[in-house]
Amino acid sequence: MDDKKFNQLIEKLKNPDAFNVLYEYFYPKIVNHIYFEFGNKHLGEDVAQEYFMKLIKMKINYCVEHPTSWILTSCENIAKDFLSAEKKYDSAYVEDKRGKRDEVYENLIFGEYKDKINSLEEMTRKIVIMHFYEGYSLKEISEILNVNYNTVRQKCSRGLKKLKEI
Repeated sequence: MDDKKFNQLIEKLKNPDAFNVLYEYFYPKIVNHIYFEFGNKHLGEDVAQEYFMKLIKMKINYCVEHPTSWILTSCENIAKDFLSAEKKYDSAYVEDKRGKRDEVYENLIFGEYKDKINSLEEMTRKIVIMHFYEGYSLKEISEILNVNYNTVRQKCSRGLKKLKEI
């Protein structure tokens, strides 16, 4: 979603149709991003729900230049707030926080490619997973990670090439 369309939808946020477009577009991206960052899909779902509840109440009086990055940064902060108040939330968050990854996540992302994926440099690995597993475009990844688009494109290409060679 480009900046212009996002800002038009934000202006009409009280309209259920505008809200639904934003929700359908960003909900899976938020869940996948939080899942990737924190290793807990339920946390991702909770964060996405919390974000959209806050979005309804927000009054945005400015133009958002990089909406995906803006939203995911907000969601990361919400997830950190959830985890810092872990006594109020399900103990599964605490379990995943200690590094235990969901078995399905391990199989989907790493499966037989675990050694290959782990051989990539950290930034390249993150870009490859975000692009090929989470479905983000290279432009969205550059906004999310605050990295130049050409750097993201190059790291993705070289990472894929290295995975094919191994």
